[in-house]
Amino acid sequence: MRNFTLGKRGLPMLLFALILLTGTLPSYGQTCPTEGETTTPSEQTFCYLQTVGDIDTDGDAIFQTSDTTNDTQAIPDSELLTDGITYYAGSTSRDCIRIPITVTVNNAPRPANKITNSIVSGFEFTTCTPATFNSTNLAELFTPIDNYRIEVYATEESTEPLLNAQLNTGSSYFVGQVPINPGEPNAEPCPSFRVAVGFNPNQIEAPIAEAVQTFCQNATVADLVAVGTYDDTQAIRWYRSQTANSPLSDNTQLLNGESYFAAQVVNERGSPFPPCETQAIDRVEVEVILNDTTENTPISIEVCSSQILPNPTAEDFEEFYRNILGNVVGGTFFPSFESLVEQYENSPVGTFRTTFTSSEDCTTTVVTINVIATEDANSGEIAPIIVACNSTIIELNNSLLSE
Repeated sequence: MRNFTLGKRGLPMLLFALILLTGTLPSYGQTCPTEGETTTPSEQTFCYLQTVGDIDTDGDAIFQTSDTTNDTQAIPDSELLTDGITYYAGSTSRDCIRIPITVTVNNAPRPANKITNSIVSGFEFTTCTPATFNSTNLAELFTPIDNYRIEVYATEESTEPLLNAQLNTGSSYFVGQVPINPGEPNAEPCPSFRVAVGFNPNQIEAPIAEAVQTFCQNATVADLVAVGTYDDTQAIRWYRSQTANSPLSDNTQLLNGESYFAAQVVNERGSPFPPCETQAIDRVEVEVILNDTTENTPISIEVCSSQILPNPTAEDFEEFYRNILGNVVGGTFFPSFESLVEQYENSPVGTFRTTFTSSEDCTTTVVTINVIATEDANSGEIAPIIVACNSTIIELNNSLLSE
């Protein structure tokens, strides 16, 4: 057997033969489409999320227009199809005549959500417990139509749903509904458009409070001090323990040596109630110290009923008692002035007593106001006053007294 090889002299002949072959063969990979039901149907139907690469054609490229001269860049196969648009099947060769294809894209409606109670294309969602909120929790905020289920995706075009994935602060997620059994007869085949959800959690930190707070005996929860740290802080709530469920009322009496736990309520609606409150584990602890009190000399004053304004309010009573004590500020009164108003409404003549506790030195002063009735007039004579309304009382210049 003889082996034939091409030396340097034979190389030009081989190149010449290749050039001849190249000139007579069609362009490699450039296939012109043909119109027909089995080749390139002129009308085609798809589902949402199907792409240009799903178009049925025997051509090798899809274009935006029929212009083979200027429109030479094929549409990427990964681009989502648009309902009602006409695409053009062609080839990378400019010699092909492009075939128009009218595309119909079907989809289920976006799922309704329980946040806005409507069907919307997107919204921002805030939760107070981002550390435990995941894609399953987000899916539960949507209501699917019959024979569909809710799925959550990381991107608008993703086909891989998130399963129990923790959501990240500041991220967007996309929620859609997909058919449960798309392959069954008469089943809805197409998924829905998606709802964009911005995840903006609002995990509330604890308010600022002194770790040890000192009060006098009979101090109440209303005396505890904590400062909110948000522009939308609406209320401070106090609890008996780190994990207690019920907040304490303002008139709950404080116990010496016990700790109380503060949380703050934050929302934009101006309500003192949640949606967002400091989690139990983050509540700030405050220890309460109650100092013993000493008693001052009681004060007792008599006032004519004719000197008292009609229908005095709790504020009127408070201003009157503070003036009697020398225009004191702060401190507490027990019973409350609301109780004194109620007592006065039931019987405007009698003894009105309250105990003032100074928050500065924890001294107590019992203040008693005896309201004395004025006798009725007889036979046209001016009624005598049982108790002289001396200048000491009038000089108090309080709104509880008449001019």
